[in-house]
Amino acid sequence: MGKLKNKNHILFLMIVVVVTVFAGLSFYVFRPTSVETYNKEIKGLQEAEQNDLKEQNEPPEITSQKQIDVSVKGESLYVTYDSGENWEEVPERLEKIQFGEYTPSYDNELMENSYFLTKEKTSFLYEDLGLKLIQTVDQGKTWQRYEISQENAGIRFRKIDFLSKDFGYVIYSGGRVARQEGTVAYLTHDGGKTWEETANTNQTSLVQAGGFVDENTGFLSFGAAPNLQVTKDGGASWKTATIQVPEEYKAIFLVAEMPSKSGNQLELLLNQGEVGDYKGGLVKGKFISKDNGENWVFDREVETDEE
Repeated sequence: MGKLKNKNHILFLMIVVVVTVFAGLSFYVFRPTSVETYNKEIKGLQEAEQNDLKEQNEPPEITSQKQIDVSVKGESLYVTYDSGENWEEVPERLEKIQFGEYTPSYDNELMENSYFLTKEKTSFLYEDLGLKLIQTVDQGKTWQRYEISQENAGIRFRKIDFLSKDFGYVIYSGGRVARQEGTVAYLTHDGGKTWEETANTNQTSLVQAGGFVDENTGFLSFGAAPNLQVTKDGGASWKTATIQVPEEYKAIFLVAEMPSKSGNQLELLLNQGEVGDYKGGLVKGKFISKDNGENWVFDREVETDEE
């Protein structure tokens, strides 16, 4: 009888030990989360949600090697004035800036010369029932919109530039049919707020280049003749410039580029057009004018890397 009690006592102790161990393990594995731990978990989830929302509202991560630059990200256009540290979104739909017969450049997906970038003035041409300008003069803090023209018939060539705070020009062409189109030049004398149309050049060939070197002197290059129109009275009238192309180059140098000032004379390059193969198509003809663009004489051949 005593032995039986001892056995029962030992069995009871063993059961107590097993139950105690199991209860301890259960508490360790399935213990309820403490208030402190719970709060930490909730705080972490909230911070994650806030970060997700912040990322959605922040401008996309884009970089730049230039102090002042533009970048296309998705359906939006951005401008930086500090080498990509901060970006300001241009408040206009990208498709309106990339309008007409559009051929964007490789670097930034905007057509070359279709915008003007400085810290003092940033301007983009866009189409909205006509040709318009969206502009900021305070580095993207505020933007203004101005009308240039109500014409919007299949705009192809477009260029904007400012030579000073107040004087600038816009050149555009449109309505192309069988390599014929209309070309118009507009001038502003108040920084882009208002624009005045220059006289008609009566040229219908495709415009290749153009611009002004000062408030009075401007050029428009058409076709592959070359055909260079010049104005010396601020666009009130245009006339055909005389380019004395040497006989041996007449079938080589065909298209006039935009002239530039060099000291007390103007310089002009004629390139070989789209299919030129003279010396691999890598040379141009350089011409000089000493009467402000009316007459041009041949100077020499130049390679493209000499420009």
